[in-house]
Amino acid sequence: MLEACRGELCYVNMPGICIGGTETVVPAHSNELVHGKGMGIKAFDFYTVPACYACHYELDQGRSHSKQEKKDFWRLAFERWEPVRDRKLNAKPAALTAGKTKAEVTGAATPRSACY
Repeated sequence: MLEACRGELCYVNMPGICIGGTETVVPAHSNELVHGKGMGIKAFDFYTVPACYACHYELDQGRSHSKQEKKDFWRLAFERWEPVRDRKLNAKPAALTAGKTKAEVTGAATPRSACY
């Protein structure tokens, strides 16, 4: 699940914050309780979007946007990212997925695995 973010551009694209490129892009987990987020606990890996360092920082710790604005940026990014991610994960070579359950292939079997 998280590896799907590698090589992607930032999907969050906060104006005046996003640095673009692919060099600093990492999976940015949702900060919503409904997605499994808790005190000191990341949301489930299913709820990640590719984000550059600057956008990821703003989502998690930045003060340039309200909580609602950050939630809106993340949700819009997830709407755009989810179909792309699903295509990437479904295109994995059969040799890598042979004998594994769908949960194992998508990473759902370990929803709280490390982000990086």
